Amino acid sequence: MQSDLVSIHSDIENTFIFNAAKRIYRLNFGGFWIGLQGDYNNQNFQWVDRSPFQYAYFLTPPSSYRCISMYITYWIASWSAFDCAEQKKFICKRDFSKEKIPVTTKMPVLSGDCEVGWYRYEDRCFKIIEQQSNFDQARKVCQNNSFGNLAFIDSQRQQNFLAAIAGFSNSPSFWIGLRRNFREFIRIDRQKATYTNWAPDVFPFIGSPCVEVLNSVLHAGQWQATNCYQKKSFICQKPIHALGGKPISEFPTACPLNAVYNAYRGSCYNFVQDLLSWTDAEDSCQKNGAHLVSISDANEYAFVTHEMTKRNMDDFWIGLNAVKDDSTVYEWSDKSKVYYSNWGINEPNIDVNKTSQCVFQKNDGNWYSTGICEDRKPSVCEIQINKSPTRINKPAYCPKDVPKDLNDTRIYRAYSWSDIDKSSDYCYFLSDRKESWPEASLKCHQHGGDLVSINSEHELRSIASLLKKTTGDVWIGLFSTRSRKYTWSNGAPLNYLAWESSYPVDDPNSACVLLNAKSLRWRNERCGLMNWYICSIKKVSDPNLVTPPSSKENEQKTISSGVSVGVFIGTIVALIAAFIIASFVVYRTMMRQNNISERNHSFENVLYKGENNAHEDER
Repeated sequence: MQSDLVSIHSDIENTFIFNAAKRIYRLNFGGFWIGLQGDYNNQNFQWVDRSPFQYAYFLTPPSSYRCISMYITYWIASWSAFDCAEQKKFICKRDFSKEKIPVTTKMPVLSGDCEVGWYRYEDRCFKIIEQQSNFDQARKVCQNNSFGNLAFIDSQRQQNFLAAIAGFSNSPSFWIGLRRNFREFIRIDRQKATYTNWAPDVFPFIGSPCVEVLNSVLHAGQWQATNCYQKKSFICQKPIHALGGKPISEFPTACPLNAVYNAYRGSCYNFVQDLLSWTDAEDSCQKNGAHLVSISDANEYAFVTHEMTKRNMDDFWIGLNAVKDDSTVYEWSDKSKVYYSNWGINEPNIDVNKTSQCVFQKNDGNWYSTGICEDRKPSVCEIQINKSPTRINKPAYCPKDVPKDLNDTRIYRAYSWSDIDKSSDYCYFLSDRKESWPEASLKCHQHGGDLVSINSEHELRSIASLLKKTTGDVWIGLFSTRSRKYTWSNGAPLNYLAWESSYPVDDPNSACVLLNAKSLRWRNERCGLMNWYICSIKKVSDPNLVTPPSSKENEQKTISSGVSVGVFIGTIVALIAAFIIASFVVYRTMMRQNNISERNHSFENVLYKGENNAHEDER
């Protein structure tokens, strides 16, 4: 059919589907699968056709279920989350615009320049403004700069570029030119949004409407919606000046070492087009005092990816490789600590027949370890001139655990955090109750922590001291996302693996990871299984501090309050709507019973012709 489950991007499209379903099914509406999916651990919703997620029609925030259904009544077509295994009718969509033969026109070479302090990307100039302003104030500042505006982000490549220049700033986030209008995010110039990049755990359709782009170690370049009155830095854009001169480069190119190196944030980079094995590429870098690139955060990743795309490098070696023993540890060739990772589908992949595995980045931006180290590829060398250390002072105390929600009527059972490793940044807690993986993750989060992430054999052996109390399995924070990427629920980099033999199994229903208390090996299982679990929490510098907000709460304080209010309001609206709808449907059923059976059950539209044999809803 060359189609996907339907993606919906406006009230107009949602209403079109609503009216079509009413005409086909009359009063037998019910639920229809649409092409929106989330992860087990967080919303992180995405359309299966990879189109932007800039519109939604939820009356209340979705539950922990992953798959989204459109529930159609006589008056409304709203969305809800359901168990993906449920049997429902479904709606397909075929984009005929993609089948048109493209007219190949050569894009004109845009001559011009950007003022000092502005960075050029294609036909626009961009600038980070450190001034703290609310959303409307920021927009006015940009508009006063030569027909400018808050920045519009239209593609992943442009997002990589902006995340790279944001790496020069210490601001935690920036306003961009996107804002929600009721159920749809649109650009502030009233044009439709063609790209979105929401951060994990962000559900932007309830609460605050203005959009900021984050600038943190793990989430630089990702978006969230927040209060428009908060004061933040922002990114301005304006057209290039038509000066007729040679365009300036996007990033500073001066590097004290060699003309072939590009300078960025205290390092110099050489994008080597020669095809070399991983070992030969590392040796070549070392001859010039460099190593294969070590990517320490999301800003640096964005810079390297942007430069790779400019040079049409399909894939290239980076400095990450693994040496296997009983477990697998991925390390940078320059021996720097792993703070960031961006693995691809079913990665990192372990080959039991290899003693080492070398990592490359593909043109999709993801990292892969499936290549043979002797394969010949381009590479990126990096010389660190003045790369700042991540942190100097190490906190040394476990926080005290107290309830954050004083209105919570449930009995609050304080966690007694254990400092089992003085050299670790974390304290740990082993549960005495069994939970499913999603519920265990929620419980850890309610106490300020997360399900444990394990980044070394040393940490695993330390955790083993907690497991003497049990001989069964315990949940850890590793899970497989909707796109089949294994990731830690707290956002930690994935650089250590300790799978049982023959694991992980390639089963989308076995997306959550258990640690066996006896063997200390891992396996993936169904997330609904009931097991004990281990939470971890960051240490604090003051022994009298209570449980701090988790990292997710720190990055999304504004979201949490908006969602809480939205849940309450949405629930009331949903209850009222349900009562009205039920009453109306009963009335219409009684009044129109005879007419319904006589009507033709067809819908004359090319997009739906011949599709009347859709699966019936068994609910």
